[in-house]
Amino acid sequence: MSGQRQFANIIKKLEKSVEQAISKAALRDVGVFARDLVVKRTRLGYGVKDNLQAKTRLARLSPGYVKKRKMFDSLSSNTSPTRSNLTLTGQMLDSIISETKDRTIIIRPTGRRNDGKSNADIARYNEEGGRNRPKRIFLRISQLEFKQIVRFYRKTFGDLLRKRKVI
Repeated sequence: MSGQRQFANIIKKLEKSVEQAISKAALRDVGVFARDLVVKRTRLGYGVKDNLQAKTRLARLSPGYVKKRKMFDSLSSNTSPTRSNLTLTGQMLDSIISETKDRTIIIRPTGRRNDGKSNADIARYNEEGGRNRPKRIFLRISQLEFKQIVRFYRKTFGDLLRKRKVI
């Protein structure tokens, strides 16, 4: 096989690998990984004020709200009455999905809660804060999470290249 044909074969393998690396399925896997990072960080009590910033502790719960949570029958097993982690029942964080659209990954809450409110409205309520409520911003990607996502993507992309025997 001539050098030109070998080089053309390598280029074809690279092109197919790149197509596969930006495919909906590959981006879906990256989205699921990113969603899991956001949910885990939030359950641990951290938020991110703006994309690619450091994570910060979520604002403390007010003493009145802590009392209310102590009396609440359906408190999620992922929290405690005093823990600020955006988990009362767990419905909002459990509803978060990742979806891909036009090579973009979107992470968002979906669906309705048992009380009839939408999970997106509850997320917005927490992120906007209010007169007597601090903002609890969580649907962002921190700088550290971004690095983890890039590492995950590189590993996946590297595996694709090895599978196609490009590297």
